[in-house]
Amino acid sequence: MGTVLDRAAEIERESLRTAVVSARDQLLLNEELSRLREDVPLASGPIALPLTRAAVTRLREFFLELEFKSLASRLDGIEKQIDAAGASRDASSGKN
Repeated sequence: MGTVLDRAAEIERESLRTAVVSARDQLLLNEELSRLREDVPLASGPIALPLTRAAVTRLREFFLELEFKSLASRLDGIEKQIDAAGASRDASSGKN
């Protein structure tokens, strides 16, 4: 964001240049608030449990509620992996 603000004088359209300059403080605050922190210690190793079909269903409902349609559609592949893992597990344990 600093680059945009540093080069605001180069923005040709006056209304846009004025908007960028007048929103400087808000733009800098937004940048700071949206930056991922790097000073937070994280545990090493896996941090997630295997997903269940019920968890994927809840996640899909949440994505759709937030109108994240492209993310919701990506869950189809995860459901197929869950089904395949379950079928493989069943086959190896002798279940049908």
